[in-house]
Order: sequence, then C-alpha cells, then structure tokens
Amino acid sequence: MTVARRNDWLDLCRALAILLVLLSHGRFFLRSAMPWAEYLRFGGFMGVELFFALSGFLIGGILIRLSRGGGTHWLRGFYARRWFRTLPNYYLFLLVNVLLVLFGVYSAELNVVWKFLFFIQNLFGPHPPFFAEAWSLALEEVFYLLFPALFLLLSRLTGLPHARSILVVAVTVIVVSLAARLWVANSIEMWDTGLRKVVFLRFDTLMFGVLLAWMVDRHPRWLKKPGLATGMTMIFVACVMYYGLATDAELNESFFAKTFYLSLVPVGCAGLLLIGIERRLPGWLATASGFLARISYSVYLVNIPVMLILIHLFGCCEDSRLAAWGMWLAFMVLTLAISHGVYEGYEKRFNALRDRYFPAAVPGVRATVRTGHA
Repeated sequence: MTVARRNDWLDLCRALAILLVLLSHGRFFLRSAMPWAEYLRFGGFMGVELFFALSGFLIGGILIRLSRGGGTHWLRGFYARRWFRTLPNYYLFLLVNVLLVLFGVYSAELNVVWKFLFFIQNLFGPHPPFFAEAWSLALEEVFYLLFPALFLLLSRLTGLPHARSILVVAVTVIVVSLAARLWVANSIEMWDTGLRKVVFLRFDTLMFGVLLAWMVDRHPRWLKKPGLATGMTMIFVACVMYYGLATDAELNESFFAKTFYLSLVPVGCAGLLLIGIERRLPGWLATASGFLARISYSVYLVNIPVMLILIHLFGCCEDSRLAAWGMWLAFMVLTLAISHGVYEGYEKRFNALRDRYFPAAVPGVRATVRTGHA
C-alpha cells in the first residue's frame, strides 16, 4: 500500500459522522410527533466515535511520518498546525456559549468556564452542562498534546525506534483504559456522563485509529487478509444495533456497556474506515462528502447553539408532524448554512495562516491506499 494525497472514502466517513450527529440532535424536534425518531439517538454516539477513529488514523499517520527520521525537530510544527486547526473555532464557540447563557438561551454555571480554556473540564469526572459538545474536543486535545510526548519519552528511555514506540504506547493505552473501566464500572451509575465522556476512561478510543495507521504504514498486507475489513465493519453494525435497541437505564446497569462495548465500538469504526479505503466514489458523491467533511468541525460546534436558539424562540416540541418537520428542517438548513459561513469566513482563514507559517512537513494522511509496498 502506498500513500497519496487524499482519500474520498475518509471524507465520506467524516461526512457520515457529522450527519449521524445531526440526525441524533435533530430528533428532539421530531420525537413528540413521531416517537420512532428516538431511535436516531444512536447517531450522536456512533458519529462521535467515528470522528475519534478518524482522528486517531489521520493524526497517527502524520506522527508516524514526521517521526520517521528521528529527533524531535518536527514537534513544534505538529503542535502549531494542530492548534491553528482546532483552537480558533473552539474558543469562538466557547464565547458563543457564554453569550447564550448570559442572554438566557439556556442555563448553566459560568464559574466552570476557566476549565474549558485548558480542556480540563472532564479529565477525571463528568462534563459540566455548559458547552455540552466540548467533552469530545477535550479528549481530542489531550490526545494531540500527550500522545507525541508519551511515545517520544518512551523512545528516549528505552532506545526503541519511534514507530515501535508509537505501537507500544497505543497498545498500552488501550489495555490500561479498559482496565480502568473494569475497575470503576460498578461504582459508576451514569454510563454516559460518568464514564463515556470522561477523558482518562476513554483515551483508548483514538488509539484504535492510531493502530490502523500503524498497520497501513508498517504492515499493509495484514489489512488484505480476507474478511478482516468486513468482520470489523460487522462489529460496527452490531454496535449500532446494540446501542439503538438498549434503553438508557439498561446502559447504566450494563457492565458490558461500561467496559468491553466501549472497546468494541472503535474497532468497528476502524473497520468502516478500512473497508472502503481503496474505493473511488462517484464524482457527485465525492463532491458532496468533501463539502460536508470540510465544514464538519464547524457543524459540530454550530448545531447545538442553533438547536438551543430555535427552542428558545419557538419552543419544543410540536405534536403536529408538519410543525415538527418544519422545525427539523430549519435546524438542518440553518446549521449547514451558518457552518459554511463560519468555515469560509473564519476557520479557513486560520487554516491559511497555519499553512503559511507552519507548512506541512510530510504529505497528509488523508490518503488513497493502493495495493503495493509500504
């Protein structure tokens, strides 16, 4: 397998992830008139998990390539590019959420805002009600910050090559995270807030993407084994069905949901990335998914404020199907339109500054993977 510049399938997976999130959040406008819409709640969970797998795969691939020559000279540029990519949007919407609370759009304590400045709001405990979607962004930022430091430290202490250190750290984090969940599972009452959204109980979720990137780079033929990608993708389907059919009460009581399930989900997400990574998409689908992939970060930050403002202005939720669909359509259209504006007028400008002052040192891993040699 060789690495080229871009991969339409990964864009499609990113587009699918953000659509799943939108469907999950949009169900709030539908479920009073159409109770079946509650089944869409799986989308928020699986969409975010798919984002984690993508981040692990893409960033893991970048780190493997950057560290190939040894040394740490590339580390400053890596951090700068990550922070130019993620922090401007994050802090913009941190301010937006403060304003929403101050104007009475929703209620939350603002004395926790300082924690959000440093991504420590859910390191070891439940995420505060304020800026609800930031829980996953904190997990990603901790990953960006700690993972390079961990494998570089291991490499220096043991003399292992960087690529081997990446593998060791990824596997160790997966094992330790599962062990931590096994240790605390019986004492955690709320599966979602008490466990799923706690950073140091979920740090492993990105590591499965890192492992996939490591195999693409070091042992691509392993990924060609018959049935591997299909089997992993079937795990994804099974995880969707499990979450979709389980009630919140059942998840809160399930030892399996609190432990092994949260390790199986990223395996399934990695399978979804893998199963189509060599496929070329029809032009219209590549264009549509590329558009959604580009604005997905903005969509993730925009959609909940849009939902809260609509509910604040018009109430929620209508028993009339026509009114419910109208609110749902307004939510979807406004979210996509505002997100496109944020991307074009704000996010893209910081991306341009990043590329100007900290150009990529290696080709990106949003890549096409073909049969051949690593």
